[in-house]
Amino acid sequence: MKSNLFIFRNLLYLAVVFIFLLVSCSTDRETNSEVNEDYSLSSEDGFSNNQSVIYPNVEIINSPENTLKLSITNNNFELVFNSSVDKNGTSSNLSIYKDDKELFDTDFYMVPCDIIYIEVQDDIELEAEFLVQEGISVEDLRVVNDIMTNSYIDIINEIRSNEGRKLELFSNFFFHRSIVNTAKRSITSGEDCQCTTHPRHLSGEIYFNCQEDIYISVKELEETISDYIVETGEQDESTSNLLNFLDNTNNTKIRFDEYYNFYFPKIEYMNMLENKALEQNYGNAENTTGKAAYDCAWWCPLGCGSSHGCCGNYSGCCLYWNILCYVHDELCIDCDLPLDLCFSGCIPDNVMVIVDCDV
Repeated sequence: MKSNLFIFRNLLYLAVVFIFLLVSCSTDRETNSEVNEDYSLSSEDGFSNNQSVIYPNVEIINSPENTLKLSITNNNFELVFNSSVDKNGTSSNLSIYKDDKELFDTDFYMVPCDIIYIEVQDDIELEAEFLVQEGISVEDLRVVNDIMTNSYIDIINEIRSNEGRKLELFSNFFFHRSIVNTAKRSITSGEDCQCTTHPRHLSGEIYFNCQEDIYISVKELEETISDYIVETGEQDESTSNLLNFLDNTNNTKIRFDEYYNFYFPKIEYMNMLENKALEQNYGNAENTTGKAAYDCAWWCPLGCGSSHGCCGNYSGCCLYWNILCYVHDELCIDCDLPLDLCFSGCIPDNVMVIVDCDV
């Protein structure tokens, strides 16, 4: 009798353990499913879920003075970046290799002290369109972007540690990354290639980025704006309209150009760049109003860079108003936040080199 009771207890124990294991496995599957959903590609943001791209290997290859050659490898991909500078400007090439075969390459040329951003945007869009027409896959473009994004800080540090290297040779790297991302966005959305210069690049605070490539968390943005209103007691019509939009959207992230459009409408931003180009090309040329094209007071939505309420003090249009600066500073302090909350060209202090055009 005791023997039968012992056997029954053992069988009951095994049955309980078996049921526990079944429940645990089921829970693990549900948890993994949730994790996969968190990292899945969303049509809203276009971010990569490629977890294999973490630590690309960066090598600076010996090259003549005033030139820079980099090799960046990760798994079966290699990116070779060549840049050279002369008295006229900086030219660069980015060649992408996959499984030791060239996948594609892009070229870019920039005149640092005479940049016409309407033309820069056109060049980026044209190069991106070539990639679309060549049939480069979205997944390959994602991997290339991940490699570039996860390596540029290491590259900057490597360049700074090599005497005689100039960071201005590296600045074109970000134009190439924008070409890759613009092509990726076009393929994903089915829309034409489009790239709008980020305003903080115009003010010399970050390397080049397209506004369309930057995403901000809706939740973080709402909370930050609410904090601003509590601290300052200020809430203008643009901010009210933005908050209304954020309250009613089903998306978890908002694209930077959509956010910025509430304060600086894109059509007026493009007009600003057109006027800036007009000023550079024709000096004191006048438009149909009889006023100089560069006179920011009459055509800039946020006034001049020297206007009260504008962040900083600079010539031309104001690019960032008080609340925009507050949001940026809170979401991007020390560039420590994830890239989907911060601007992907955000770089640590004292790293970016501003070319002295008066020399």
